Amino acid sequence: MKVVDDLSIRELRLLAALPRVRSIRSFAGELNVTPQALSKNIQRLEALLDVSLLQRSAVGVVASSEAIELSLWARDVITKVEGLEAFDQRSGLGAKQKTLTLGTRAFLNTLLSGSFLRQSELAKIGWRFIDLSPHETIEAARRGGLQVAVSLGKLPIPDDWKSEKVGELNWSLYVRHGHPIASHVQATELAAYEFTFATYWDGTSVVRGEDFSPIKGRERRFGHGIQTAQTAIEVALASDHIVNVPRPLARPYVERQELREVIVRSGNPQSHEVYLSVQSDQVSAAIYRHMVRTLAQRLKEK
Repeated sequence: MKVVDDLSIRELRLLAALPRVRSIRSFAGELNVTPQALSKNIQRLEALLDVSLLQRSAVGVVASSEAIELSLWARDVITKVEGLEAFDQRSGLGAKQKTLTLGTRAFLNTLLSGSFLRQSELAKIGWRFIDLSPHETIEAARRGGLQVAVSLGKLPIPDDWKSEKVGELNWSLYVRHGHPIASHVQATELAAYEFTFATYWDGTSVVRGEDFSPIKGRERRFGHGIQTAQTAIEVALASDHIVNVPRPLARPYVERQELREVIVRSGNPQSHEVYLSVQSDQVSAAIYRHMVRTLAQRLKEK
């Protein structure tokens, strides 16, 4: 058997439970997943471990001898993981009712984290707000590292997750208060000023990313590279750069008269659909509804 270093805790729990299988449908119900999702998970494990985990018998589908052996190993690993969780609780790190990890882009965490903690039911949860790229979010969801994800557009996440569109996020151009450019301009007038542009580390080098600007690259001057919308705002406050950021994120700076909006005549306002995704067997229906309502309300703010 080849050594495998990328099994998730969720997959270990599946391995540990395999000796109880008698049919795919009933076993899927026990694990609170669909039969299709369960079959895909088992096929992935078989490919990773290079073994057959199930076999036909007179009573239906049962675990193979290799699966039974692996289940004992998986239970031992899970026992150690549960020991770590118990340590968290003894040390005060697990004092909340439940801990959930939410992965999303940095600016969405900035927008949403405070809203979640101001909602009474969501504030009872111990949250881990993790800044991730869309690719990293998909990979973390597949490995069981996340229970909640928020994304621009629907992500291709595992079958045992559920997703729902919760609203749209509106963007606009902003400059520092006192910037020489007018508040209503033609697109050609923007050419005199530099724009921040998105940049990030892809694991091997620094590359340019999508910054959702309504002004095409060839029609603007590129200035400082930034990774987060919050950094873009700080650059705008300290320079004559023009930034394109979500309107709810810029609103407090506009109210304090630190930033002002720049509207391009004949321009099309930009917006992106926002989706909430949760791991179905880790997030209750009640908590899911609270998250949907809280997210939808936050995104409606201008």
